[in-house]
Amino acid sequence: MPALAALLGAGLLSFCACDREAATKTEGVAAPSETTRTVLSQLSLPVEIRFYSVLDSNTVPASTFAFAQRVQALLEGYERAASGKVKTVREQTDAEAAAREGLEGFNREKGDACFLGMVIASEARKETLRRLDPKWEQALEADVIRSVERVGAPLPSPAKTATSAPDPAVLESVKSQLPDLASVSVEEGTKRLRLASFEEFRKAASEMERELKAVQERVKSAQGPELELARRELQKVQMEQMQRLKDIAARSQAQIDALKQLKEQTGTR
Repeated sequence: MPALAALLGAGLLSFCACDREAATKTEGVAAPSETTRTVLSQLSLPVEIRFYSVLDSNTVPASTFAFAQRVQALLEGYERAASGKVKTVREQTDAEAAAREGLEGFNREKGDACFLGMVIASEARKETLRRLDPKWEQALEADVIRSVERVGAPLPSPAKTATSAPDPAVLESVKSQLPDLASVSVEEGTKRLRLASFEEFRKAASEMERELKAVQERVKSAQGPELELARRELQKVQMEQMQRLKDIAARSQAQIDALKQLKEQTGTR
């Protein structure tokens, strides 16, 4: 359903995934959503994305190579949509540079280390997606644009650099989802929190699809003055659903931020 695809694509900006099958496509790759384009147009700092795809054809399946090509196409779409504010640098064969950047090597037991990841940097900040996994492809676009948005955000004033304490309710939700909090790493905890939110999103998306379909059917059957009322109802439902997805995204990010703060406070990573 085109309307739902557009809605999900925008809502996932802050969280997990774009419906790449239903989205508008350019050369076989989902084009950036309007919301993504808005984020890119509002970047305060220029952003450079250094994409590393160091893969050994003897140890890496063809599907991973195809995934890497889709990642590259996604980044090129961002670069085009950002009007010069995003630059993509592909350093496909530089394994040493990838290791220096902190990317995670894999397939070492089969031969030379492979790398598939990216560094997203501005003059003031840097974030690293240490390893891209095809299993998480649905979440890739949202992960990248979220990092781009943070890295390209304006620098805070000195008065705002202090980190506020996490919300107690957020802390409780983190502890309930990670009962082994003391022993779990930030990376593993982040994955588990994100997965839990992803499941919440899936359930919400299923419910919203049924609701949206019902309203769309009313629009199709409405006539005269009722048609305009039905269209307004459809718009209202779409906005409410968008906000619901954004709320899920915000909770997810708040939980991840709280986890990092807790680990920093206890000196465990």
